[in-house]
Amino acid sequence: QHTGWNAREALAQILDVRRRLRAEAAEADSLARADALTGLGNRRALDEAIVAQVALAARTGRPL
Repeated sequence: QHTGWNAREALAQILDVRRRLRAEAAEADSLARADALTGLGNRRALDEAIVAQVALAARTGRPL
């Protein structure tokens, strides 16, 4: 009996869509942290780097 779709093909399509969505989300995330003209990190990237470095200093006991 043919139902018009194959479970393996459907799963493959779902996995492909998930992969593409993750790639697009990563690209959007990258674009949100960089200046469009220069490609340099923007304020959001700076804020995240500061938070990460403060956390690292707190964990290691080393100065900033």
